Parts: sequence; C-alpha cells; structure tokens
Amino acid sequence: MTKNHSQSMDVDKIFIYYNFIKECESKEYDNTVVLHRHHMYPKHIHRYIDSTVKKNKIIKLSVEDHITAHLLLAECYEKDSYEYLANIHSARLLTKKSIKDVKNLKEIASAYKGKNNPFYGKKHTEKTKKILSEKTTQNLTGVNYEERYGSEKAQIEKDKRKKCSRTKEQYAESGKKASKTIKERGSLRGAKNPFSKTYIVNNMIFGCKNELIEYFKMSYYKIRKKYNVIVVDKKESVQ
Repeated sequence: MTKNHSQSMDVDKIFIYYNFIKECESKEYDNTVVLHRHHMYPKHIHRYIDSTVKKNKIIKLSVEDHITAHLLLAECYEKDSYEYLANIHSARLLTKKSIKDVKNLKEIASAYKGKNNPFYGKKHTEKTKKILSEKTTQNLTGVNYEERYGSEKAQIEKDKRKKCSRTKEQYAESGKKASKTIKERGSLRGAKNPFSKTYIVNNMIFGCKNELIEYFKMSYYKIRKKYNVIVVDKKESVQ
C-alpha cells in the first residue's frame, strides 16, 4: 500500500460528503437495520468545514450508507493516496452482498489485493495483541448500555444478559451435566446435537447444515439461492 499522503483535496467533493452526512443525521432507521459506527469528520477535512463541528463525532449508519460515506470520502483525496486507499479499505469491511454497484465492488476488491493490503506480509506481535486487548477493555469500562448500543437497543441488550446471567456454581453444574450427557450419548456434534436444525431440500432430509453442504458440495448461501430450503428448528421438540 502506498505511504504517500494526499497533497490536496477536492473541496467540492468534501461538501458532497458533508451534505450526505447531514442527511444521514436526520434519518430514522428501522429497528431491524444493523447500524455501524462511523467517524463523521476525519481530522484531514476539519479545516474545510464548519469550525463548530465536534471532532471525532460518531454517527450510526446502515451498511449501505456506511459504504457510501467511505466512498465519498475516498473521492475527496488524490487517487492512490494513503487517505484514498484507507477509505476504500474501510468500505471492504462491509458485506459484498450490501454493495449494489458492481463498479464500486470491483474498485474495493482491487484496492485491497496483494501489496495494497495494509497488513500484507505482517503479523501482530504478542505485545501488540496485549495492547489491543487492554484498549478494548478500557474503551468499554464504564460505558453504559445506552452509550454503547443507543437508547433503542439498550433494553434489548440488557434483557439478553439477564437471560444468560448465571453464577459460577450454575456454570459448574451445567458443565457436569454436559460431560455426563457426552459420556452417555457420545459426541453431540452435527445431527446429534438436539439444538441443531433440520434442513429439507427436494424432499431430502439433512440432520444439520454440514450434512447439507457436504452433499451439495457448495456453500449454504449458494444452496439457498438455487433450491427451496426448508429449515426445521429442533429446539421446540426438545422443550
């Protein structure tokens, strides 16, 4: 990946990005939409926009809006500069399935191949891994549910943790039961797992997803596109 920083910026395109972000601020996404955190105004463009704008302000965007934001930012910089490629690489973190524009998809893919990959030929050292782990802990310590998930999803996340909150004694007892079950029944992997799902395709029954994938020799995503897949949840029968 090139190390050269952009020497100039396209002010007109900065304001295209700025206006797009302002539109997104007023959007109300559906509760079912997965939202991504996005730094609204990178430090490189602060001198070009309103000085009253808060630095490092975070906005929550849908996957498609997040892609658009990074692509618009990339266009503000010189082609193949550090800032241009950094924004293209950020866009690749979002699923290919969410990108409707083939041209954008190809540009993202080509900008991240081989030596253009910022982590090409590198590995994190043990020291770096430790630092990353500590920073993650620091960033989440003292952060309440509303700050982390937003007011709408905070209660949902609280309820999730209430359901699965158990004491150490309960965890130990659960482990003993699991060990005893494995000894009595053998491995509970795959179709033997009472909590796995049954898949029906062309009147053929598969005890788990791995059996389905192994039979058709293709990914589950491709199987669903090609065939009508009926999924039966075993949990109800177990309860």
